[in-house]
Amino acid sequence: MSEAFLSRRVVFPLKIKLVVIMAALLVSSISLYAIFALNLFEKDKSAYIYGNSSEANLSFNNRVSNYLSSTFDKLQILSYMPIEKVGDILGNYQDVLHLDIYKDGEQKSSFYNQSQIENLGHSVEEYKRIVGSLNIQDINGFIIFKDQLESYLVLKYFNKENSLNLVMFLRTNYLESILSSFSQYDSYILNPDGTAFFGDISKNYFDEIKEKSLKEATIEVDTVEPKILSYIIDAKFKLIFISEISKKEAYKVNEYLLGKSKIFGLVLLSLSGFIALLFSRSLTSPLEKLYDLTLSISKGEFTKKAEISSRDEIGALGDSFNYMSEEILRYMDEMKEKARLENEIETAKYVQSTYFPNENLGLNSFNISSFYKPASECGGDWWGYYESDKFLTVVITDATGHGVPAALLTATAHCCLENLKQGDESIIRSPEKVLEFMNRSIQCLEGKMLMTAFCCVFDKERGEVLYSNASHNPPLYRGFDYDVNAKNNFKPLLGSNGPRLGHKGFGDYKVDSIDISEVERVLLFTDGILESKNSEDRDYGQRRFLKSLNANIAEANDVFRDNIVSGAFDFYGDIPIDDDVTIVSVKSEDIKKEEATKSGNIDDSELKTLLNKNLKEECKKYVTDKVINDSRFVFISSREDCENISILKENESINHLVGRNSPHLVHEIQHNIENYKESLSLGEYLGEAHFHNTTVREKSDFEKINNLLGTLDADGYFESPIDYLKIISNELLTNALYHSGKGSVFNERSEMDRQSSPLLGEDEHIDYSLAVGREFIAICVIDFTGRLDREVIVSNLERSFREREHQNKNGGAGLGLFLAFSYSNQFIVRRRPGVSTEVICIIEKNKRFKTYKERITSFHYFEEQEKV
Repeated sequence: MSEAFLSRRVVFPLKIKLVVIMAALLVSSISLYAIFALNLFEKDKSAYIYGNSSEANLSFNNRVSNYLSSTFDKLQILSYMPIEKVGDILGNYQDVLHLDIYKDGEQKSSFYNQSQIENLGHSVEEYKRIVGSLNIQDINGFIIFKDQLESYLVLKYFNKENSLNLVMFLRTNYLESILSSFSQYDSYILNPDGTAFFGDISKNYFDEIKEKSLKEATIEVDTVEPKILSYIIDAKFKLIFISEISKKEAYKVNEYLLGKSKIFGLVLLSLSGFIALLFSRSLTSPLEKLYDLTLSISKGEFTKKAEISSRDEIGALGDSFNYMSEEILRYMDEMKEKARLENEIETAKYVQSTYFPNENLGLNSFNISSFYKPASECGGDWWGYYESDKFLTVVITDATGHGVPAALLTATAHCCLENLKQGDESIIRSPEKVLEFMNRSIQCLEGKMLMTAFCCVFDKERGEVLYSNASHNPPLYRGFDYDVNAKNNFKPLLGSNGPRLGHKGFGDYKVDSIDISEVERVLLFTDGILESKNSEDRDYGQRRFLKSLNANIAEANDVFRDNIVSGAFDFYGDIPIDDDVTIVSVKSEDIKKEEATKSGNIDDSELKTLLNKNLKEECKKYVTDKVINDSRFVFISSREDCENISILKENESINHLVGRNSPHLVHEIQHNIENYKESLSLGEYLGEAHFHNTTVREKSDFEKINNLLGTLDADGYFESPIDYLKIISNELLTNALYHSGKGSVFNERSEMDRQSSPLLGEDEHIDYSLAVGREFIAICVIDFTGRLDREVIVSNLERSFREREHQNKNGGAGLGLFLAFSYSNQFIVRRRPGVSTEVICIIEKNKRFKTYKERITSFHYFEEQEKV
């Protein structure tokens, strides 16, 4: 924008505006004040004038009435006095001219006050001639008698007691003095009929008085020349006393005040105009500086400042302009930084997108269709997978919040899975190990960022779907058989729920499982799809989500995914999602129920009847009398021990072989399936048994074991079970002693002559337990090397059955394992790789030795999953 465009011609300068505004304010304020004050003053003055007029008229009435009353009192006194004394008394009255006394209508006496008559400028004879024209009979109480020059007050009094009539003539000078005492008012007296009684009357307002119908009032009369009139109707003397004053005269002080106000207003107006001119300069000068500053800013010169020293709003405005310039510079720097960060975020967004697999994956046995949409540039959701020939592992995570911090956490999760892909396959095959590995990796954040996760392993070899949960919402699955009209085709994968990743140092995540034949599709998702809202602030929610799943249950995996997503986002409308949305649909393509069907076929009809009647329903599908190389199944064998060992050798995945003639066949099957799923402790595995525990560090400790066995009560067993228990104990302990230690120590001990005894160190020991139950006696030996695995055990048993001699090989088990296996009814091995091996040999309660010897030895091998 050019400087010329910013400039405009000033038509109405700010100085003139200030002068006009101040003048207008003063004129309006003074005018309003004058109007208000004068109005208030006028009201107050009116009250004063009306009250004063009323008081003056009342005083006028009282003085005249008192004068008339006192005069009548004089007449009353004179009417009782002797006539000869009346003259003397009458001479003392200054205003009395003469007195006539009548008796029975005839004049009896007359008294003249010569001095007072002469003061009027008349002789007595002239006076008599003037008043002689008055007819005494016409007088009723008192009248004013007038001639051409004078007026007289004539009073007539009748004494009923002596029938005397007294008529007194008085001068009106006293009445005139009363009138003159109210100089501001025009006072006069009217008769009741409205005729004049006394006083000068310019205009008679009797009609106005008559209209009021009040005995006393103050009113405004005459519209031409307004007057304020006060009147009193005297009931005693039947006279109307009136005092009036011109309204203009009464209110002339208002005019005076108004004139003074105008002069004062003009003075103030002139003074304010002068001050406004002075003040405007102090105002316009800083404004001109601010204007110059805006021109500089428009040119991009943000470093210039407006130097304004006034400590007022304009000074504050100048400071604001200066601050604005600084902020613009800072904002421009921030915009540059923001642009750089946005570029980096775009890069981060691109990098994060590479962490996600393709939306549509066609794997060997599975089809995966996924969808991911972050709530901001970068999201906190992530999912990944790993596939081998034997299993498929799928992981989904949801970090707390979203944005860059959450995205960095997903990068950690992605790296964890990538590292596991390069490492030991046994870890990535175990969902609880995967979660524990990721949990340890996130511990560096010290709980500031957490992440929920769910790991699911589709194990085709074992025929199971294994899963572990780290506080994630459980995925939904459905089987191969479903009803399109049903509402509950999809069920949650429920089980143990561990802590969020990063919450605890050791998550102790548990693994749960279902048969893979029960799963045709698994839908993993984050809670963003459920919790995002529409324009009515309503969540999409679980009910709508499940309804959408059932509506698309028969669709192909990618169509199923697309319809689920479009249904949710149609619900959201134009409202942005609150959280990242991720769904992963895993569909099994060719894993059917063949294995389950095969394992369910038991040829032995008697065995089938027994199991169908007594075995728990969930265990039946894992039992077979056929040789199936699958770690999930329990193989029931009627073969000899040596043949069974060969079967175990040839089928490395068979971990559970139960002798067909087991006296507690159903219990043994169910109990070992339970241990396979739950990893029971020794006490839980052996149940209600009495334990005798001790430790062994050298061969000399065997003696205390034999002494312990010698005290054993073997009532109910065949003749000599204790001898076999001693052999089993000694062989297991010998094997554990000579195969203990690590590295060169292990090599040295395993090559020692069996006549010599290794001596374990202070931190080494072998645990020995004797457990006596109601139906069995068990011996348990635990070493703490964990070297003895299934391959070593089965290989050495197979060789011992074949050759019946020791194997001289480092790390191998000798004839001791063969003897322990042969003399046991159940041979159980529970191993923690690299930690410990627990060998349990059980002799079942039998009274007949033949039954004991004919018992087909059961073999159970458990390998506890290694903690990450």
